[in-house]
Amino acid sequence: MAFHKLYNQTKSTMYLIGEHHGTKEMPQALINILEEALMLDKCINLFLEFPSDIQNVLDDYIKDKVSYKEFLKTEFYNPSKDFYDGRTSKSMFEVIVFAKEHKDRIKTYFIVGKNGKKYESNDGHELAMCDNVCDHYDGNKLNFIYVGSFHAITHEDENDWCTKYYKDNNYLPCGIHLKEKFSNVISIKIESLKGKSIACLGDVYNPETIRVKYVKDKSTIKRVCPKKSVKVVLQK
Repeated sequence: MAFHKLYNQTKSTMYLIGEHHGTKEMPQALINILEEALMLDKCINLFLEFPSDIQNVLDDYIKDKVSYKEFLKTEFYNPSKDFYDGRTSKSMFEVIVFAKEHKDRIKTYFIVGKNGKKYESNDGHELAMCDNVCDHYDGNKLNFIYVGSFHAITHEDENDWCTKYYKDNNYLPCGIHLKEKFSNVISIKIESLKGKSIACLGDVYNPETIRVKYVKDKSTIKRVCPKKSVKVVLQK
């Protein structure tokens, strides 16, 4: 479904978009949605699930406080941790570039952590993301929250592994907290139709695997998802 058709049907101002980290096509699907939203002559709040240790770097780049050459030397491409889950991929960087190019109409927020603090508990993490969205939500704009598919759950689905996971671990994802506060939230899941999602060369990313080993040489990043290999699903 094209976004303009969804907007005309729902007139909602909040869209919660769930993805699997580590593909080329899913960030591109987000860019396509944002392009359509801008064509509706709307301003946008874009909420992204980037780790707290690279949020300042991304914010500085969007605000022209660092050049692209300087940006390449920062934590985004040289993370201090020993894992890589696809959120600092070239494809996700293209989302940042798009937001930067349209910063007069797109305001970008990073929603992991609260006031620069990390949360050790899963429940605290989910609540912090919800609180960050609530703090900056603007009903006069279109608000897009782009997160991992687990965080985008707004209802229980016994056939989905995500529902089983949060029930087994006794906490609720961000999407359910948002649904309690905003009746107009529309939950969208971007799903793979075929192929494998891959975070970096040699490390196939499984949606049920929390983290993928970090590969230092980002110049070798490739994707094995074929073109036109995703679909956008409107969740209940």
